[in-house]
Amino acid sequence: MLKTKKSKILVLFLLLFLFLGASFVFAQKSLEVTYPKIPGALTPITTKTALPDYIRYIFQLSLFVGALIAFGSFIYGGVRYLISGGSPSAQKDAQSQMSAGILGLI
Repeated sequence: MLKTKKSKILVLFLLLFLFLGASFVFAQKSLEVTYPKIPGALTPITTKTALPDYIRYIFQLSLFVGALIAFGSFIYGGVRYLISGGSPSAQKDAQSQMSAGILGLI
C-alpha cells in the first residue's frame, strides 16, 4: 500500500517537473504578437513588459477606437443631414445622430 502511494507521488512529481520545466523555457521566448501602434501609447514589445503597461495600452487603444467610432458616427449624421432634402424629421434625426456621436465620445 505504501509502496504504490510513493510510486504514484513520484510519477506525479516527475510529470509536473516535465511539463512545468518546458513552460519555464518557453517563457524566455520573445513575443510572437505584433501590437498595432497607437499615437501616444507605448507598444508592448518584450516579455518583460509589466502588467500596468499592458493595461495602459489597452485603455489607450479603447480610447482611440472609441474616438474613431464617435467621429464616424458624427460624419454619418452629417451626411444624413446633407441628403435629407428638406424633410424636417430627417434633419432632426440626423442632428440627433450627430449629437449622439459627440456625446458618445464623452
